[in-house]
Amino acid sequence: MMSGRESRTVRSTKKLIRRYAEKYYPAEAEELLRETDRTYRRFLAEAPDVGGRDNMLAENLDMGLLLFAAYEASGHRMGAAAIDELMEWRYQSLAPLGRLIDANKKWQMDIGYAWYRRYKKKLDRKKAAGEWGNAWGMEINPDRRAEGFCFHLIGCPIAEFAKARGYEDLTPHICAWDHQLAKLMHAKLIRTHTVALGAERCDYWYVGDKSAAAGGAFGMLEEDEISLSIHHLSPAGQKARETLLRRKLRLVRRLRALPRQLRIEK
Repeated sequence: MMSGRESRTVRSTKKLIRRYAEKYYPAEAEELLRETDRTYRRFLAEAPDVGGRDNMLAENLDMGLLLFAAYEASGHRMGAAAIDELMEWRYQSLAPLGRLIDANKKWQMDIGYAWYRRYKKKLDRKKAAGEWGNAWGMEINPDRRAEGFCFHLIGCPIAEFAKARGYEDLTPHICAWDHQLAKLMHAKLIRTHTVALGAERCDYWYVGDKSAAAGGAFGMLEEDEISLSIHHLSPAGQKARETLLRRKLRLVRRLRALPRQLRIEK
């Protein structure tokens, strides 16, 4: 799929995997890391080409493949709990970004829209030309939010790869990184569905953490998504999953009933 120099995301994730292996499996860390790298290279060759360095979202797939490779290389020991810990370490390492980005400043959200609109034009051209394989599709603010920054990603090559190889339990824990990234930006990610949990798309609505929309029912959506990931496909989890989905549906209905000032009139 992707060749040439590794992305910054891959290099930093490899460092985190090394830290984890040396912490929990010191006697076998070096062999585990070598096997992780071998498996990662194999996964790269097997995965569709989603644009490589030409696609700003491709690093997310690369990171997912690397985490799946570590899971496989460790004999399935570096699973969901390991990913959670790795993502927490990643959050800590990126904490200085919080001094630069503040989602409570409208002009910064406007820059996000400008950046993503430009990216979508490129994405659409590539897709129309039959390039970039099963890369995420994108819609910009289909929910017509008047506040914050909203977009949808349609489909997910990470989820497709995981499903084909039996790694579905891991994918929601990778998705949970989006909520930590939001915190780095002094934002709240309001998300009602993900491809990892069976939807056809992932919806993203970032609002400043001081926004009224960031609290109340919306503050519970992240908790539900994490709970769903814990129970996802576990033998005893199906009833809990159904209960949480019903709860989420009620929350989504409340979200749709947002005060008028938080929406754009259609």
